[in-house]
Amino acid sequence: MDLRGYRFFTLTLALAFACGDGADTEEMSGSTAGGTNSGDGESNGTSDAESTGDAESTGNAESTSQTGDGDGDGDGDGDGDGDGDGDGDGDGDGDGDACVDLSGRDFGACASVLGIGRIGDGCTWISGCGCEEDCGGIFEDEEACVTSCGAAGLCRQEAFVGAGIAADGWGGGDFCDRLTVCTDLVPQASVLQRFPGSSCDAQESCGAGGVVCELEVSDAISPAELASLCELSLLPGEPSLTGLVFG
Repeated sequence: MDLRGYRFFTLTLALAFACGDGADTEEMSGSTAGGTNSGDGESNGTSDAESTGDAESTGNAESTSQTGDGDGDGDGDGDGDGDGDGDGDGDGDGDGDACVDLSGRDFGACASVLGIGRIGDGCTWISGCGCEEDCGGIFEDEEACVTSCGAAGLCRQEAFVGAGIAADGWGGGDFCDRLTVCTDLVPQASVLQRFPGSSCDAQESCGAGGVVCELEVSDAISPAELASLCELSLLPGEPSLTGLVFG
């Protein structure tokens, strides 16, 4: 083979290798790209599936948290007010603040004072061994009981005693020349808290060691004043509020 033939053979062989490398490179690149795309597709699909699973799991958790007591408020105590203390009044303190008539309830023969609660049309101190499910209707003091029951609309009408030409009784909107209460059953502090302008005369005794307090009210007893009088009427011992009209 002469020199020109050798050069031609060498050039042909070089071109053949160059073309083969390009095809292989392109095929490899295509394979790599295809593999990458396929991997991304699988990854995205897996991620979406997992995300859907998580959402379902969360839904189940929410459903579980809302069941248990059946009242729909989610606190688990069954009273429906959502505060979780079980007494049904919504303030979360667990003391009840509920004016529930506890007449006929058996608290046991113990002498321990449990508190004060509504018995019939007034508040009465309660003793016994325990209150159990009735604890929500028992208060720590007289003011708490009469305030709660007054707000619930309870009023002992027979406490409004008439005198003079008002002997047949009196109530809201009526005029009294003199409206008094005896502190043997109604604490003076309770009177002055509701009727700050009232005066209590130590020289005018009444009941079992009490004194007469004259209440300062409007010419015609207002709804707010009547509500306060109703609260006083609920105090233990069934106190009387005397309205006198001279005529």
